[in-house]
Amino acid sequence: MDDRIENIMKSVELDTFLSVARAALDNPNITSVQKPSLTEITTSHNDQRTIGIVKVSGVAIGLEGQRRWSSVAKIIDSAKVSGDAARWLFPENERKIYELGLFQNDGIRLRPAKCYLVDDLDDDLSVLWLEDLSEAPQPPWSLDQFTSAAANLAQFNGFHLANDTELPVSIQQDAYYLRNGGGRTREQYAEVAEMRDNELVDRVYRDVSMESALEFAALYEKALEKAKELPHSICFGDSHARNMFPIDSQTVGIDWASITRDPIGVDVGVLAGSPLTFGAEEAQLSADHEQVIFDAYLSSLADSEWTGKPEDVRVAFFCQFAGYISIVATIPLSLDEYLNNPDRRAFLLDRFGVTVDDLPERLASVMTLIPKYVEELRQLVG
Repeated sequence: MDDRIENIMKSVELDTFLSVARAALDNPNITSVQKPSLTEITTSHNDQRTIGIVKVSGVAIGLEGQRRWSSVAKIIDSAKVSGDAARWLFPENERKIYELGLFQNDGIRLRPAKCYLVDDLDDDLSVLWLEDLSEAPQPPWSLDQFTSAAANLAQFNGFHLANDTELPVSIQQDAYYLRNGGGRTREQYAEVAEMRDNELVDRVYRDVSMESALEFAALYEKALEKAKELPHSICFGDSHARNMFPIDSQTVGIDWASITRDPIGVDVGVLAGSPLTFGAEEAQLSADHEQVIFDAYLSSLADSEWTGKPEDVRVAFFCQFAGYISIVATIPLSLDEYLNNPDRRAFLLDRFGVTVDDLPERLASVMTLIPKYVEELRQLVG
């Protein structure tokens, strides 16, 4: 835990811990708490304004005796520069969703984590005291967990489409487009094509022609544009397995800063596509079963009074799914950075589970998907 996060957590008063413990235990009769233990959760964040996540656990004392409690403190510095992600991530929206209790009582199987307290430490620094989900199932997920989450995302999307839900929060529209470079994909693939003689690039593209990859990029950009005209609904936004937790029949979501109004289908594209950019086991599950995950989404969507076209949902799906393939396809543009920067090499090991030396073969396994999706995208948007 770095010094700043440690000092922030040390400054939290016992009265704050008491309030959080009461809410976490749903027991207003808690009278005192012992000093809790702190454990930093060291996951990476797209938004650099999230400066720390800390699990807080301890003992509360009440009329019924002692009880253990826990919460996760998400520390946000709104003054911190967040880079490109600031175009589609809005911590103020996440805060409002928690403060207003949105999506908690809709009868939908996707819900936000419970929020016990929003604590403002100064004008820029705040702490969201959230439900502790650290004991919930973690990735890599099983196929059943993916299909359940897909169905719950569809129920969420379909419910808000059918009800034409208007939120008391101003949310981004077409965030999927901003997340995926706003139509710069072909340009990036062309830059990779210029590196085709590089030995590492050759290993990444060993099973796919550059012509096929460039056509994939062009078709993907067509999908990005076409999706703007398709039916939209409220979407989770960043709906990958590290932002969602399967608990019984429910899916509990965190990181609601990415909530958006996007085309129906982008949420399942994130769910099925994001594993391609993690370890080999997760990537293989996605490669083998993305259609099963998509079909679970489509079936649940039909149950929610949606009456649209499956091919439109598939186009929206590709707006995110193909984006993850493109992340893999354009990593060669950053090879020098990965080769020369120890922090980036550590990121590779953590994210993909491989060293720089083994990275090309790990990426090549994803690149083999491109030809079959070129064929499908031709039918959808070509």
